[in-house]
Amino acid sequence: ISYDFETLDSLVASDESEFEITRRDVTQVQVSYRQGHAVVSDWFPGLQPILKRILELPNPKLDWNGRKFDRPILREMGIRTDIGEWHDLMDFWHHSQPDLARGLQFATSFHCPEVGPWKHLSASDPHWYGALDVDMPQRIFAGLKASCAQTRHPISGISLCSGYQDQVVRLAPVLDRMSARGIPVDD
Repeated sequence: ISYDFETLDSLVASDESEFEITRRDVTQVQVSYRQGHAVVSDWFPGLQPILKRILELPNPKLDWNGRKFDRPILREMGIRTDIGEWHDLMDFWHHSQPDLARGLQFATSFHCPEVGPWKHLSASDPHWYGALDVDMPQRIFAGLKASCAQTRHPISGISLCSGYQDQVVRLAPVLDRMSARGIPVDD
C-alpha cells in the first residue's frame, strides 16, 4: 500500500528532501494498492478511521519522505506506523543513487519516464497530482527492487537490496523510536 498526504504547506514545496514542516493541515489523502490504481480524496475527519484500518494492515507500506513528513502526521492521528514493513522510497532511491537528487518526480523520470512532469499541477489539478504522487512510488519500488537485487558488491556479493533492508528498513524504526524519546538522530 502506498499512501501520501497533501498539506497546505506541502503544496508549495519544490523538493521533498529539503522540506521543513511548519504546520500539518492535511488537505488531501491518497492511497494505492497497486500500480495504476489510486484513491484520492479531499481530507475530512471521517477518513481517519478508514485510513487507520488500511495502514494498520500487516502488509508493506510505501511512502516518499514518509519518515520525516507523512508518518509523523499518522502518529499524531493515532495511526500506528510499526505494523508491517515500511519503506521510505526516498531513502531507497538515495541508497541506490546517493549522488542524485531525491525528488519524487526526478526519480520517476528514471523508472517511468513516460509519465512526464506533474508536480506543477498541484494547484490546477490537485486530484490528478495526488493520484500520481501515490502511484509513482508503486512503480519506483518495483523498479528499485529489481535493479538493486542485481547490483552486488564485488567482494561480499551482498546486493544493494539486502543492504537497503539491513541499513535502512530495519534500522529506521529504531532511529524513529529514539527520536520520539528525545534522542537526537543525525541523518
